[in-house]
Amino acid sequence: MVSRILIVASILLGCAGCVTPAPVSVSPVTRKSAPADDLSSLVHDGCYLCLSDALTTYARLPPAERSIGDVTATAERAALLLLIRRKELGIPDDDAVAGVRSVAMSNAAAVPDAELVLRAIDAFPLNARGVGEEAAAQGARRDYVGTLRESAHVLADRWRNGEVSAYVYLSLVCWLDNRAPDELDAIVTRYARSTAIQYRAATCGAADEPSLRALLIANPRFHEADYFLGLSAVNADSDGSAHFARAWQGISSFTAARIAAAEQALTNEDFEECRHAALDVLRVVP
Repeated sequence: MVSRILIVASILLGCAGCVTPAPVSVSPVTRKSAPADDLSSLVHDGCYLCLSDALTTYARLPPAERSIGDVTATAERAALLLLIRRKELGIPDDDAVAGVRSVAMSNAAAVPDAELVLRAIDAFPLNARGVGEEAAAQGARRDYVGTLRESAHVLADRWRNGEVSAYVYLSLVCWLDNRAPDELDAIVTRYARSTAIQYRAATCGAADEPSLRALLIANPRFHEADYFLGLSAVNADSDGSAHFARAWQGISSFTAARIAAAEQALTNEDFEECRHAALDVLRVVP
């Protein structure tokens, strides 16, 4: 935690020291059962909150409905996608993570490559911007890069097996090589109806702003898209404050968005906002 505290502290000191007085379409889901349809709709929407809501819906179902094959498979997809999205965004762990992981493990047989994908997700490091480099390093397994490369190598031949395999493969290559995989166009085409895949493709490497804006138009709850639009604005020497604010307001534990807001406020010499943003982060990750 030391490095993260130092980062936030340096922002606070900077604030204090300077103070002066192609739209993504939403296609219909084939109805197999009412519970499966409800869950599939949320998973299809693909956003962080959508995936979280899908698992909340699943948990509230009677045991008999949770055991339906379609429902089990959809809950497994939601759990795996949510686990890796949390790490990509640097969302700090909370009490809900254990429940999500429990769903992912108990339903592993329902989704192709689930065990392989779960091993890759376990090795995948948290986005250090949200939790600090030291915390991210402590959470990473020894030789995690080797595990990730091995998983990417295997999934290079298996991404056609399903949406989750393709999504995790995209994430692994993006993180390992800071670029999209050579198969990106083929993946996007094959999973044209997967909002999650379209989102991940738009955030791999340089942000695809038109696609991210289209996601937000189709689904205003896609708050992580706002975060990447904010980073893209900063990279273009523009102001990403509004994007970071919406991302933080939408996902209250999205500390990476709040840190980005603090940095932007410092650049703008808005020292009071800078201080508030840094303190908000410390409340989530003391």
